[in-house]
Amino acid sequence: MMACLCVDADGVPLHKATIYCDQRSEAQEKQLIDALGMGQLYAITGNRPSATYTVEKVMWLRDHKPELFKKTHKILQAKDYISFKLTGAYYTDFNDASGTNAFDLKTFSPGLMSYVMLQESIRLFFPMRYQLSLLS
Repeated sequence: MMACLCVDADGVPLHKATIYCDQRSEAQEKQLIDALGMGQLYAITGNRPSATYTVEKVMWLRDHKPELFKKTHKILQAKDYISFKLTGAYYTDFNDASGTNAFDLKTFSPGLMSYVMLQESIRLFFPMRYQLSLLS
């Protein structure tokens, strides 16, 4: 939940996961506010900008670890990584997707991603399923 675990094309973690309490992306939070404004971001995601959310952490990786960012195939939450290891499929649920701050309450938001210069990174996120759906 509100984490950032980058994996390569084989699903191998590229770094230790950053979790919600990691606040190093505060500058990226400010960039998001400057790009969209608090009201616009809330209208899109239902959340306020915060360094606790995934998209700000992804922006930090883009800015501070570009080599790692380029190798990233998908960005996972902790439970999504476990699901991937069990099934070989990348999925998340709507609840965790909303905690990324890249989700427009229906899908991952191409508009939001373009605002924060991560348009090419929408491929890093993946389909959602309802929590009671079977992963198969």
